[in-house]
Parts: sequence; C-alpha cells; structure tokens
Amino acid sequence: MELFNKNSEKRICYPPRPHSDLMLDVLKTLPIHVKLIFYALLRLHDRDRKNAKITVADVVLEYQKLADESNISGLSTSQVTDKIRELVMLGFLKCKYVRKGSGRIKYVHVEPDEIPKYISVLQEELGKVRFEDIV
Repeated sequence: MELFNKNSEKRICYPPRPHSDLMLDVLKTLPIHVKLIFYALLRLHDRDRKNAKITVADVVLEYQKLADESNISGLSTSQVTDKIRELVMLGFLKCKYVRKGSGRIKYVHVEPDEIPKYISVLQEELGKVRFEDIV
C-alpha cells in the first residue's frame, strides 16, 4: 500500500497485521505468573465447554494447583484478581458481574475461537521456563 503526504512524497505503509497475531505476540511477553493464570483459565474452559460459567475463585484455585505442580510460590488471591484485571484490560478476557444474594459474582469469559491458539502459545512458552529459577 502506498500513501502520499502533503509534499507529494511517496511513503510505503505495510498492511496491518491481524489482531489475533498481535495478541499472540503480547501473550508471549507477559510475566510467567500471568501466563500461568491465563493457562489455568483456559484449562477450566477446556474442561467445561458446555458450562462455561467460570468464576474468578475457580481460576484462583486452578492457578494454585498449577503453581504447586510447577513448584513455584503462587500469588495471593488479591494478586491473582489484579492479574485477571490486567488480562481484561489487554483484551484477552471479558468479565461479567452477576448479583446473587448479598454479593456479586464475577464470571470470566474467553472467546472460544481463540482458545486453541492461546493454549498452543502458552504451552510452548511455559515449556521453555525452568521453574526452579522462579521462586
């Protein structure tokens, strides 16, 4: 694609990359704990395909299991919640608040079409990490 500015100078502009490719590049640069939290969420989505109502508490429990399996010290519940907010701001997740009784429940959702891409990238990235170095 070529563009011209006011001085009639020709500039070459490259076509924009697809949004999903940019998201995968961003995913590769995230800190290890954020990757583990996102991977925990994707594992839950993979298990519960029919009933995709996953709460933040479910993600915290799954993340703690992953952290124990990897022999790394996990983050606290509030820190995991903050990391989930970061993933929402980056566009990886969507959250929905539902009022039930006296409190609110926060459901976390990932686009089903993107899940296989995210899982493959995270498995590749987490496979590169030596967890002994992260304590």
